[in-house]
Amino acid sequence: MPKIKVFSSPGRIWAKRKTPAIRPGNACGAVDDAMRGENVLRVHPGGSGYLIAPRLVLTSAHVTGPVESDEVGKVVWVSAPSGRPRYPGTVVWSGRGGSEDDASLVELGPEWTPAEQEAPTRWGCTVTGRPKNECEIRGVAVQVRERKAVYETTHLTGWLNPGDGSIGDYYVVRLDEHPSPRTKPGTSRWQGLSGAAVFSSDLLIGVVAEDPAPSSDARLLVVPVYRLFDQPCFRAVLAKPEHRADVVWPEALEWQDLTDTGARAPAKTDELSPSDLLLARREIVPFRGRDELLGELGAWMDGPGVAWLVHGPGGQGKTRLARQFGIAQIAQRRAVLWLDRNAGDFEVVADASATSLVIVDYAETRQEQLGSLFRALARKGDAKVKVLLLSRIAGEWWEVVRSSTDPITELMREARTTELPLLDRAVEDRRAGYRHAVRAFCRVLPRTAGSTEIDWTALADRLDRAADSRSLPKTALGVDMTALADLLDGARSIAPDGERIAEDRLWEHERRYWRESAAEVGLAGRQSEFEPLADALAAAILVGVATEEEADAVLGALAGLEHLTKYQRRAIRNWIGRLYPPPEGAAWGELQPDRLAEWFTGRHLLTHPEVADDIVPRLTTAQAARLLTMCSRAAGQSGLGDLGSLVAQMCIRRADVLAPIAVEVATGVENPAPLLTGLTRIVTDAKTAPEFLQRLDSVQPRKSRVLAPWAAALSARLVDQCRRSAEHFPDADRSELARQLNNLATRLCDANQYEEAVEPAREAVELLRELADADEDFRHGLADALTTLAETLVKSGMPADAVPVSVESVDLHRSLAGVERADLAEALNGHAAALHESRRSAEALGPAEEAVQIYRDLVGDRNPVHLGRLAGALHTLAAVRLEAHRYEEALEPSAEAVERYRELERTHPDAYRAELAAAWYNRAAVLEVDRLEDAAVALAEALRLYRLLNQPRSPEYSGILTGALADFAGFAADLGWHDKAEAARAEAAELDGPA
Repeated sequence: MPKIKVFSSPGRIWAKRKTPAIRPGNACGAVDDAMRGENVLRVHPGGSGYLIAPRLVLTSAHVTGPVESDEVGKVVWVSAPSGRPRYPGTVVWSGRGGSEDDASLVELGPEWTPAEQEAPTRWGCTVTGRPKNECEIRGVAVQVRERKAVYETTHLTGWLNPGDGSIGDYYVVRLDEHPSPRTKPGTSRWQGLSGAAVFSSDLLIGVVAEDPAPSSDARLLVVPVYRLFDQPCFRAVLAKPEHRADVVWPEALEWQDLTDTGARAPAKTDELSPSDLLLARREIVPFRGRDELLGELGAWMDGPGVAWLVHGPGGQGKTRLARQFGIAQIAQRRAVLWLDRNAGDFEVVADASATSLVIVDYAETRQEQLGSLFRALARKGDAKVKVLLLSRIAGEWWEVVRSSTDPITELMREARTTELPLLDRAVEDRRAGYRHAVRAFCRVLPRTAGSTEIDWTALADRLDRAADSRSLPKTALGVDMTALADLLDGARSIAPDGERIAEDRLWEHERRYWRESAAEVGLAGRQSEFEPLADALAAAILVGVATEEEADAVLGALAGLEHLTKYQRRAIRNWIGRLYPPPEGAAWGELQPDRLAEWFTGRHLLTHPEVADDIVPRLTTAQAARLLTMCSRAAGQSGLGDLGSLVAQMCIRRADVLAPIAVEVATGVENPAPLLTGLTRIVTDAKTAPEFLQRLDSVQPRKSRVLAPWAAALSARLVDQCRRSAEHFPDADRSELARQLNNLATRLCDANQYEEAVEPAREAVELLRELADADEDFRHGLADALTTLAETLVKSGMPADAVPVSVESVDLHRSLAGVERADLAEALNGHAAALHESRRSAEALGPAEEAVQIYRDLVGDRNPVHLGRLAGALHTLAAVRLEAHRYEEALEPSAEAVERYRELERTHPDAYRAELAAAWYNRAAVLEVDRLEDAAVALAEALRLYRLLNQPRSPEYSGILTGALADFAGFAADLGWHDKAEAARAEAAELDGPA
């Protein structure tokens, strides 16, 4: 296979043209944007090259000539494609010509005047076996004109299949254009193209090396850039500060359309706002700590389990952890994808040919997308993909995702969940982190606009000395924000104010940045002119990333901008995009970190609540969910006054749009109180239309501790609606009233309102008896209603009354043709519980054991509902055996119940934490017989969970916690743990006092 011939003749000399500035690509998939023609160079005597950094050229090793390891430093000449003028360059790295690393890097000397490069070149490689990956090549090739060989720019298109060239470790690019017949056999049509860059999408994927069949074929052999990244010396050249190209490993080519471009490291710039300095992706404050968790995550990449959820409050360091972990995986030559929230084709993710990592930030707001991703991975069966999810909370949203389909349930069997702890628990550690952050910001602040006259080092020294007396927040981001606010305040000689939190002080600095920027582009010179712009900014932050069409709709909805022309609003849109640069295809980006964005918008809405009202009718469902999420979280921050009440009122005023969305959002935010207040007022308002109540009922989840009181109130309204319908229409469907009554009883039990649940449960049974007497089709509904009534009677303290009801429920379920075994098992477990609570445990053994066996047969599908019911049946069986004095036989089911509930609670804490606490309590009772110390350990775990459940304090859990503390004090005293016993008694006494 001859190499593409290197010509020594310079050919015709063309007039020099001014080289435009180098600019990065603007859109994924737009190769022409990324592979800019002005970056194409000619490397003399006769090859091509590509400017990958302001002074660094990538070309082929056989173009620059043989260079031994001790000869790096060879001078070559580089020019524009025309050949003039020529500039000297030095070979700073070279592979071997004709080998798998046939490439070299040439550093241009001071004679070359580089244009400003806004962003580094992005590199890529294939990560799946998918064929037909389109690519483009631009270089300088020889053409024959009037019998003379001349150089001319050449732009070729083609495609590659990852399976071609795998033995020789080459890419084979098949060109769309076939070479014309040649007069000289054995010569290449593409002479001079050696060293040309090959792009696919906006990624540089290779360097042209050879024409393998110069006489007939339309193929070129390309050295993949991943071969170059295997060379430490190649990476060392890219990592030099002047080249701004410190890349560890190429990106995944096939995943570009799925990539969250906002997660990439941003271009270096001197125009930074205060919020920019805190961005996790800028990594200004170096990462520290979390070594143990990083090690566990690393082991997970090579072990079982597809998904791992890391959750914690905003500012805890989740994104920084994920970035650090992603960097570690890239260093191991693994593909890492930060998933864009608008991505949709997940089959290409499942097709990954080697172990890869997908990172999903804000996972709690992306349930539908996660379902699509996990379905694709489940269909693949042997997918080599791990999914790391980041969220504020792990709750019902995670349960919904995990159990959405049977294949997903099986896929997620070994999913893991970790609550991210504080980075610095001790005050001294936080102060050390503060000093660390101050020094890190001081390395950057002198380079930002308007900061060159400030003695940042002296200011940092002053803050360092004062750190020992500084009161600091607990979160990592809080410490960083305090350090930055102290520096910015000090630079402006603002007196320290210990009463103001860092968010408020940074808000003032960010607003100053907004005003100065607006004045610079001629949008606002006076404060009165700036206020409408502040409304626009608040709306943009609430909405998040938006297309130009969506952005125009939002700005057009603001009352303060309605008098402006569309061109004036467009100028405002462009100004916001300048403040917060957008990803590809969007009008503006996001203000981050989230905690600052939430504070800024919350602060603005306190004085301008009409901003949210104006834009709600123009929002997409996703944007409305983001608005509610941000507002709820902002209302949970201290210092924002009565924002929660404003959020509730907004939900009421815009109920038609916001209420159904609030139902979903409430289960995924750590401060759902404002949304629940608004939803409760909506369903209790007599003016709310019946149709709207039914709409809300259709969107609520199957089970939710967060929504339980509201769901009960909604069911009560639906029951009233059915009653009124029956009064006005005697022929109305009574089965619907029975269904709603049964639902009301169930939801009242979910809300721990057991006594209130008895009456609707009884009425549902009576109605269904009448219906079943007339039509046997209602017998199944009657059986289910009897199960509900039995459970309600047990929980309300009437187990003796529950026994005959549970007997009837079991008998009726057994008599039904095609009975659902899960329904029979539920009836059996309810019957066992009724007998046990009636002190008839010997009789309860049979139904309890049968219920467990049925559920064991059912849990093969890994359905969380069946898993939860099996855990409940095991819990009942352990209690029954203990009461029947069969202690040894109670040990196994009590231990298994704990493990089953522990597995469920890790991923669905909101739904199963109370059950896990009860299982630990039950386990302690079983162990107390002859293993008192183990019993105390189990009870301590139950106490930990009950303390969590009692936040905020509630009568139900305060009572349970008080009893458990008394039991623990007794255990501790018997074991000689007198200090622990006394502490437990003191805590119990405090709980007995006023709340």
